[in-house]
Amino acid sequence: MKKFFTLFAVAAMAFAAQAGELTVCEGLYYSNTNPICGLYADTQGAMTQSIYPADMLAEMAGNKITSVKFYTLEHYYEVNGQQSYDETDYINFEGATFQLSLLEVDQAGYTEVVAVTGATAVATCVPEYGDVEVEFILDEPFEYNGKNLLVQVECIETSGDWGQTYFFGDGFDESYVSYYMIPGAAEDGGDAMDISGYIPMATFMYEAGDPTAVSEINSDKAVAGVRYYNMAGQEMQQANGLTIVVTTYTDGTTSAVKVMK
Repeated sequence: MKKFFTLFAVAAMAFAAQAGELTVCEGLYYSNTNPICGLYADTQGAMTQSIYPADMLAEMAGNKITSVKFYTLEHYYEVNGQQSYDETDYINFEGATFQLSLLEVDQAGYTEVVAVTGATAVATCVPEYGDVEVEFILDEPFEYNGKNLLVQVECIETSGDWGQTYFFGDGFDESYVSYYMIPGAAEDGGDAMDISGYIPMATFMYEAGDPTAVSEINSDKAVAGVRYYNMAGQEMQQANGLTIVVTTYTDGTTSAVKVMK
């Protein structure tokens, strides 16, 4: 029993030391096009891109991004003790699936209305009606090396029901740091595109090092049981969020693995 708790404590301390959180663009501006084209959630392929400057993200350079969260205008009202009766301040479209893609780039903005290609798809999300935050949990951690970070959100599936939502962030008067595209919206049947000086408020969760076992795992051993614990040490039925997975083997040894689910 003592060995188990020692192993759990080591795993918890290692994970806690490696986890980090960075929130940027807590300004006064809002947009209904970034990071999610709320007005065009009925259009598959509607896409936004925002370039977050490297100096803004310097704290997490050399680490691995595990999730990205965006905030609606309703969130701004809540944290400032205000109340909004405008239904467009929170998520009011349903049946749309959004995909998050990330890419490190050298450019700091857009000099012409052309999308950046090559971003890596890392997560999907289906916002629910009434959400005031939209979080993408990455399928696998994304290694961030410290360049400008392009964050792309695209509608990849939709039921055809449009809605409108405002997202909170910072405005940049002389810098075109964001881009959006609505396929088929132009009068000639082409793509309607635009660029803007707005970056959405976002919280990046990240971790350092290799998110694998804290202690050595011998694959030749037979597994006797698996238990899941949150970061407070409470046992859970299954992995959920930041989780420590403790595996017990038939020879009596145990191992702890930290995971993000």
